Amino acid sequence: MSRRLIQSVRPGDVVSRFAGDEFCILLDDLDDPGDTTRVADRVQEALRDPIVIDGREVRTSVSIGIAVSAREGPEPSVLLRNADNAMYRAKARGRDRYEVFDREMHERVAELHSLEEDLRSGLEEGQFRVCYQPVVNLDTGTITALEALVRWHHPVRGSVPTGTFLSVAEDTGLIVPLGWWVLNEACRQMAAWARRFPRYRDLPVGVNLSSKQLRQPDLVERIEEALRSADLPSRCLTLEVKEGDLMSDPEVHAPVIRKIRELGVDVEIDDFGTTSSFIQYLDQFQVSALKLDPSFVRLAEAGRDRDPVLQAIITLARSLGIRVVAEGVETSRQGDRLRDLRCEQGQGYLFAKPLETQAVDQLLASRTDGVAPN
Repeated sequence: MSRRLIQSVRPGDVVSRFAGDEFCILLDDLDDPGDTTRVADRVQEALRDPIVIDGREVRTSVSIGIAVSAREGPEPSVLLRNADNAMYRAKARGRDRYEVFDREMHERVAELHSLEEDLRSGLEEGQFRVCYQPVVNLDTGTITALEALVRWHHPVRGSVPTGTFLSVAEDTGLIVPLGWWVLNEACRQMAAWARRFPRYRDLPVGVNLSSKQLRQPDLVERIEEALRSADLPSRCLTLEVKEGDLMSDPEVHAPVIRKIRELGVDVEIDDFGTTSSFIQYLDQFQVSALKLDPSFVRLAEAGRDRDPVLQAIITLARSLGIRVVAEGVETSRQGDRLRDLRCEQGQGYLFAKPLETQAVDQLLASRTDGVAPN
């Protein structure tokens, strides 16, 4: 690969291994900035042919980010960062292409940097809050759990879309302190509700665990401390981990999940069905529930010819003693089909949107049915 890259540029240009599978090319003294795209075309052409490794042909694709600088341009580190941002845009737009860092991208990067700073300030100043969305028994409508969902209202930006700030938090590592705050706040609030509404003392709360939290060496200790500080029984906490995060390194994550389960804390697989190979690891993770990705829930309205997919997942889970929760249930038809397929629990706007704590107070006070058994 390095040899092909070197052959694609001029003798005086620099080609270096940057990190992992990333390479950096420095083109100096260009007469025309457009020459950069012509070099990118040559690089793509050079890497398009298969590479033979141990007698086998391996084909690769290449995503390229381009940043151009005049003599009085930005520092080298800034130029590299700009090219890196352009490369990630190329990946996001379908891979095997190139993108040039431009003013629009510069403004986007500046906005993300500003959002990162506001995110840090928001954590320090207590601008975040936790809302709770009920999970219900599909047969009886009884509340079986609440999921804790973080929300951010910035004093100037207003309500920041959850996907936007969580993406920045993931990229910057701020998801770790934010995640610990949500965990502690959810445990504290559930303990308060258990004292106020004794019939809901066994109601569990689901808290999302990010991929970066999953890799923290003090994860189990943090969970224990959150439960202890709130005086909340471990049976009242469920941690939700995305299927894709677990599959990023299943051999490493499986023992971590087992340690969490040893605390008496349930673990649910969120967005189940988004990877193709998770089923073969299902018995290793010792999870208590699968939360079907909303795309699977939509199959419930797609016609009976799609039912075998859902039926197979539900049947497999039940045979392993694993609950199935349908996430993103929005219509009565979806709810009816899920019941027909013997899916136990559902969550979505059909039943309730995420609620502020005061609204949950009113909801729990108005019901007399207690908690449905899982």
